[in-house]
Amino acid sequence: MPGAAATDRSKNGFNFASGAFHIVVHNAIIVELTERFDFRLRASQAAIDFFVRILTAAAKAALSVGAGPQLVLLCDGDLAGSAARLIPLVAAVEAGECDLAVAAFGRRVGGGFGLALAFARWAIRRRCGFEAEAPISGQRAMRVDALRAALPFARGYGMELGMTVDAVRAGYRVEEYELDLSHRATGRTFGGFLHRARQLLDFTRAYRARA
Repeated sequence: MPGAAATDRSKNGFNFASGAFHIVVHNAIIVELTERFDFRLRASQAAIDFFVRILTAAAKAALSVGAGPQLVLLCDGDLAGSAARLIPLVAAVEAGECDLAVAAFGRRVGGGFGLALAFARWAIRRRCGFEAEAPISGQRAMRVDALRAALPFARGYGMELGMTVDAVRAGYRVEEYELDLSHRATGRTFGGFLHRARQLLDFTRAYRARA
């Protein structure tokens, strides 16, 4: 289980996100992927897959809510106060600039040698032609119908990669926006490399499933 500090960070992020978007966007659903980072990093593959199935079910449930919501915002639970800076994503979709807006982190923190990230970029380009700079960012705002096109989500860490490919293939417009966000990241440690190995495995599965 995450420590108290991590939990506080998640709650802070949710409060900032919900506070910002309830004021700015009245027809948006906010789905916070609470503690997803910790859960995915520490859990077994079976648990990770179960988590993604639960998230898929939650998204489907959100889509069944009457005629109210027009947009859906996905965000990780470890953004803390920087979650308030996700407003441009929703604004871009509302303005018709795109159907799926993805946040690219303005500052790189942690990470390994970039192999998993490079593969994700290549896989998206290969499968749908989109040139992604932030292929695995979980910070996404999208139209409800674009979300429908991405369901069910790809398993595990392949969720974002699969979502982008599915949306582009279905004819939806995807754009990326560089935002000043902060989150917890893994470094060049044993745990960090294990995390990225799991990512690469799921990226490969999502890529092959969309042949």
